[in-house]
Amino acid sequence: MEVDMFDAVEEDDELGGDDVGVSGWDTPPQSRSKSAKLPPGPIHLSSNSRRLVEHPQRRLNRLKGVKKLLVIRMTDKTGGGLEPPGDADYYSNKFFGTSGDTETPKAQIYGCSNGAMELSPDFGSDLNDKMTADGVLDVTIKSSLKKISTEDAWPLAQKEAEDILGCKLPYGCGADHVAFLMEDCHKGGCGWAAYAYIDWWPSVFVKDYGTHPAVVTHELGITTIKFASIQQRISRLPTLEPGMMKST
Repeated sequence: MEVDMFDAVEEDDELGGDDVGVSGWDTPPQSRSKSAKLPPGPIHLSSNSRRLVEHPQRRLNRLKGVKKLLVIRMTDKTGGGLEPPGDADYYSNKFFGTSGDTETPKAQIYGCSNGAMELSPDFGSDLNDKMTADGVLDVTIKSSLKKISTEDAWPLAQKEAEDILGCKLPYGCGADHVAFLMEDCHKGGCGWAAYAYIDWWPSVFVKDYGTHPAVVTHELGITTIKFASIQQRISRLPTLEPGMMKST
């Protein structure tokens, strides 16, 4: 049996060659397609259902159906009560259109996927009753946003949310994505509107950028869509795990 093997650069050309935000890594050298011969005999592909449940981020068919998004609105306790502009109801409307807003990430993703994917704030009656608003949970962290980086802040908010909800985020609570909203970035590398981890569930938004549908849709796309194409483009680099790369 003969299998065609394509160079990562050639695959990148087929995908449009767009920047994937991976800084500091050189593009693999151009080369021609190659072929490899496999030993005779059948090829067996196995599917382990337990691993699919434990590692749902590794599934390829994740771009269809209802995706549950939890929005965590963060306030700090010791930094003067710094919090994002707008209350939980405001963000519920801005993300999901719960009060009639039609220019939302939910509407954009549904439209861009031709109805194949839909964001939902519905986590079932037990968890819905614990939310501050539909799909939005207010939490207070015990640290000051002025003294810690955003990458230290959102895990603190995650822990507070888990204590309120009584489940472990994300998948233990039934969430596909979690968006963390905070007042601003004060420590560490700042100057951005939002960021997400490639093929991982968290995304972070500062100031009022969580109300911008294009920004939110972009970050959610990073957490789901890009990883498969990035793996093709950097196939000659060391193995990467989900969450090892961050894109703003």
